[in-house]
Amino acid sequence: MIFKYICNDCPRECNALRTINEGHGYCRCGTAPQIAKVMKHLWEEPCISGTKGAGNIFFAGCNLKCCYCQNKKITTEFDYNNSDYSKYSATELSKLLYNFSQEDVNNINLVTADCYLRTISKAITPSLKESIDKPIILNCSGYNKPEMLEALRGKIDIFLPDLKYLRNDVAEKYSNAPDYPEVAKKAILKMFEITGPCVMDESGLLKKGVVIRHLILPGNLYNTFDVIDWVNETFAPGEIIFSLMSQYTPCNSSCESIFPELARKLTPYEKKKAEAYLLNTDITSAYIQDAESADTAFIPEF
Repeated sequence: MIFKYICNDCPRECNALRTINEGHGYCRCGTAPQIAKVMKHLWEEPCISGTKGAGNIFFAGCNLKCCYCQNKKITTEFDYNNSDYSKYSATELSKLLYNFSQEDVNNINLVTADCYLRTISKAITPSLKESIDKPIILNCSGYNKPEMLEALRGKIDIFLPDLKYLRNDVAEKYSNAPDYPEVAKKAILKMFEITGPCVMDESGLLKKGVVIRHLILPGNLYNTFDVIDWVNETFAPGEIIFSLMSQYTPCNSSCESIFPELARKLTPYEKKKAEAYLLNTDITSAYIQDAESADTAFIPEF
């Protein structure tokens, strides 16, 4: 078990003491992962959820804390020091991963696990990896250091990062992370180096590779265009999967009072323009989300 260390694991580089009992720094997380929910999830990308569903494990805590986060209860509002969520040692996490993998799910999907990569790396031992015959996914914000991702080589089969922003001013405005564009590009390139191009099984489920997600934000089409351009210019057709998401739903009144453009869903015009921009590129492996997904009914209860 990792009991304590001075943490500079993420780009925030807080230099904060994290212990098994106390969380400090920007993420306010300690060293023992706290897990908010374990559930079968049918609403990930089709190559992830399939018909059986993804085996989602939602970790509590976040080093990015976007002001509009739909999972705000376990991200922006989360406090490790005053939480009822159970804490897991690396050994306990290993048991959870193995037991969940025996259920009727397509994979194990570690959601918002960015703050606990040290413990996750220790939990996924060679023997555990050998005993789990399903892909293990890291579902993350993209705000990751390459060296922390390197420690997951041979342990994570699929990376499911966000690419939220490629404009520094937008990243600073909504996530207090003006360095996000440069950090996320380097992180995604490291993920691709680790997994290589996407590989599907005979049923159309992803076995290994990178799926890059981008959430279109109201009033921010040019940021979306920049993201699409970078993906198009960086990867050959079919190397990665791109997921264009239109599910943005206002759910944080304090954020929306500061940024009124976020107090609404996408307009049909914004959705149509983003989709048309994507379809005019060389990106051949992509998902385009239905407008009906922009509903609080799709947000898990924590």
